[in-house]
Amino acid sequence: MSNRLREPFGKAGLIVAIVALVAATVGGAYAANHGKRHHKKKNQAGLNAKQKKQVRNIAKTEAKKVGGKEGPAGPQGPKGDNGSNGSNGAKGDQGIQGPKGDTGNTGPKGDTGEAGMCSEANPECKLASGATLTGVWGTGGGTISFLPISFPIRVSPAPTALAPYSFAGLEMGAELEDGGYTIYGPHPSPGSLPEAEEDQDAYKAACPGSAAVPKAAGGFLCIYTKEEYEIYSFAESAPKSEAPNEFGIVAALELEPGAYARGSWAVTAE
Repeated sequence: MSNRLREPFGKAGLIVAIVALVAATVGGAYAANHGKRHHKKKNQAGLNAKQKKQVRNIAKTEAKKVGGKEGPAGPQGPKGDNGSNGSNGAKGDQGIQGPKGDTGNTGPKGDTGEAGMCSEANPECKLASGATLTGVWGTGGGTISFLPISFPIRVSPAPTALAPYSFAGLEMGAELEDGGYTIYGPHPSPGSLPEAEEDQDAYKAACPGSAAVPKAAGGFLCIYTKEEYEIYSFAESAPKSEAPNEFGIVAALELEPGAYARGSWAVTAE
């Protein structure tokens, strides 16, 4: 019977049925004893001790029958919100400093460098042998122009000054002297083309550079012309020039009105 009760009603229906059964039992007992005990008050009707015990036993028995196997777990609920960030932990103690490493060995002392220019070991303050100075020059305007080339440091002994001199399509060097000039090379007065070519080779060896890249062999001052207009050459103007000294040279150029010229120079100590 309990199976038939559980199937249509479930647990809740079974409990109602038990309550109804108890009520029916109590009601029957009450009705059977009503006539015999009519002299008692109505509020005294109820279960006796035996009946109460029977009801408790019935309830326990039926409760055991109601229990079944645990059903399957329901679906997982939605993910909850993230909790708040925790506070930062306390700062840890500072670590112990490690021991200091050994100092490396001092390297050997380097060699003493050469004495510089104008130093206590070189009080004469002159350009070192083989060293080169370079510069630029320019002039323009009147009938005669004196062109100073001043060395920033003394060149000793005084160099030989060579300026370009063109002859028969060859470029030779005019060695400037006080009040004049001489063709530089093995033939101061070349009498043939081969002699002139030898003088040209000698000039190129002494002044191997150009106006863009001025160079000079040791013991020479080489004057290069970059651009000129309506001027006489250094050789033609040499009567008004002078020979170089340890501090430079003042060369001369004769110009036509509106003439100009410019170039560069290089001097190398012997």
